[in-house]
Amino acid sequence: MSSDWKSWTHGFPYTGLDDPEYIKAREETFNKHGNGWWWKNGWWNGHTLTPRVRQQQYRAEREKQNV
Repeated sequence: MSSDWKSWTHGFPYTGLDDPEYIKAREETFNKHGNGWWWKNGWWNGHTLTPRVRQQQYRAEREKQNV
């Protein structure tokens, strides 16, 4: 299979998001891998600020300096 998603020919294997087989597969995946790729195993481990929070703090500090 190509890494280019546009060339994939197999399509979505379920009839929709309410398909019982899809829900079962999704639950198995979440139970095995957790809530998302980014939590602990990805780029964010919970011990540092997320880019969004870091940007919010930066903007708040700049506003304090400009007042």
